Amino acid sequence: MSKDELIEAYSLIGVRGMLAEGLFDNLTLALDNVNNTADFFKPFKPLSREFAVFGDSRTAQCHTIAATAFSTENYGYAFWAAQVSGGFCPTTNNFGVGGDTTAMMLARISAVVACPADIVLFMGGTNDRTGGMTVADTKRNIISIVRRLQKAGKIVIVGNDTPRFGSKALTAPQQLDHESIRDWVTNELSKITPVADTYSLINQSDLWDDLHINVKGAYKVGALGFGPVLAKYIRLGVDLPTESTDLWSVNNTTGSLTANPLMTGNVTQSTGSVNPVAGSVVATGFKGAGSAFTGVTTQWSKEAALFGESQVIAFAGTATTAAAYLAVSPTATFPLANLSAGNVISLMCGFDLIGDGVGILGVTAELMVTKPVASVSTTIYYRDGDKYVDPHSMPAGAVSGALDTQRYTVDGTETAIVARISIYLAQNVPLNSSVKIRQFAVRKHTA
Repeated sequence: MSKDELIEAYSLIGVRGMLAEGLFDNLTLALDNVNNTADFFKPFKPLSREFAVFGDSRTAQCHTIAATAFSTENYGYAFWAAQVSGGFCPTTNNFGVGGDTTAMMLARISAVVACPADIVLFMGGTNDRTGGMTVADTKRNIISIVRRLQKAGKIVIVGNDTPRFGSKALTAPQQLDHESIRDWVTNELSKITPVADTYSLINQSDLWDDLHINVKGAYKVGALGFGPVLAKYIRLGVDLPTESTDLWSVNNTTGSLTANPLMTGNVTQSTGSVNPVAGSVVATGFKGAGSAFTGVTTQWSKEAALFGESQVIAFAGTATTAAAYLAVSPTATFPLANLSAGNVISLMCGFDLIGDGVGILGVTAELMVTKPVASVSTTIYYRDGDKYVDPHSMPAGAVSGALDTQRYTVDGTETAIVARISIYLAQNVPLNSSVKIRQFAVRKHTA
């Protein structure tokens, strides 16, 4: 596409419209023909990496919001879409309501319009089939939702729904309508807005109750469906540390608040609670601790990573006790003195899961804040990749990503903060996987 064609398209539909129409896909621009590159790109507004999710209970399950927990769940598609794209979905950007039809979603769309996200992932319609609505009703509601969000300047990526099985199967006429909407989204709605195939890869084993996705289903919907489409629009991912000296100071106020962010060096890992085999080592300034580890052994080693080193933990054996987990955290007490009221912080860390994934329920980043609530010392959890329940394990194969917890706003009453990566294990399931942890940092956010 030439410079003149780009400028003409921008003047007609704006940059968001150009993105929605795919005009930047596979774009090669000859900058040698542009007199002033900075001036050429000046009108283009970068998209925020924060996105929103909008839909029914399959969307609602992407997050947990409670008095003592703010989590992105690994059995929600938002987590996996973020792993592929580098995006981030705060709990406040979850607009999923269980049982909602598309008519109900359209009725509450003003909240989605008002949210700060530039991009919205939308999936809905399955409840229409059991709610007495026609195919025409569903089409009109989805088009109205897309157009209203586009009018507000948002990119809308629509999933073509998910199938239902067994106890939640539709009647034959309902199933025909369900597939009709799937095909219409794929073939027709895709002409006016980006579409993700969230339907074709889902099997009954990917659902925990024949309707709602488990962690493997969430991986398929999020990482294989929404994720690749979302990745086209997000250019800045998780701000993982790349320098060993990227540390907080008066001259680097967004530097890592935790020491040794590249996890280099090693010391002997001798903590008995993780049952380490002889020769195990852990990154300098870090420790491992386990709970309910009967039947499990771990081998700790180090290997070179693109930036610094990875902490490798290989699991063997079978956890015979419920709620087994292992946590990796800094040995030093978190420096509360380097925080001020109003600071916004999160824990971020790269990870890799190698092996069949069986028995690994989740690799979770956890920022644990202890402070008085109504005069009672209370620990509040801010998580990314929170685990699902037995027996639903992580996806098989090499899974890589960057964890980034939900944000915490400092108020000055904190008595302790703990940052850790926790690996949760299934009970009575043989383990044959390794987890690698790298680029560990707690940062302040400027926005």
